[in-house]
Amino acid sequence: EAFASLPSLDDLVAYWKMDEAGSVPRIDSSGNAHTLTVNAAVNSTTGKINNGADGSAGYLFTNDTAFAAAGPFTAFCWARPINTVTNGAVLGHFTSTGPSGWKIQQQFNDRWSFVTGAIQVEHTTAIVAGTYFLLIVTSDGAGNGTIRVNNGADVAGAVVIGNPAIPFRVL
Repeated sequence: EAFASLPSLDDLVAYWKMDEAGSVPRIDSSGNAHTLTVNAAVNSTTGKINNGADGSAGYLFTNDTAFAAAGPFTAFCWARPINTVTNGAVLGHFTSTGPSGWKIQQQFNDRWSFVTGAIQVEHTTAIVAGTYFLLIVTSDGAGNGTIRVNNGADVAGAVVIGNPAIPFRVL
């Protein structure tokens, strides 16, 4: 899979390599000190680039105010689902039971979605268990969002970013 090079680290708010071993905080490699805290167990696993994090028993989060804005943003991650029937989020401002700001979510119908409250922008690329996916979402801060999977075509739609003050979670 071809993909563009990562932007300069000077342009990033946070960049977590997920190279730490075991269920320990994940260090922000951007130099901006946005460390992710562990909730329950998050173990190391083989990743697309170096290592990854296995959140099947827990998740990583930050309450850092740098992520508490509804303005324009781009977020991206690699994800490798273990099955195609899980309805689970992998990145964003969300809780397991309550309201969300936004999230990248694996849908029950084998698709990735950019979900903001009750609105979702669903990509057309089918999820294949055990396959790595590069997931990119953007919001222009004015109600428009896109999701891109594996550098394919963008799927655009209306988004309403809810409460971005909800903790930012990974996995």
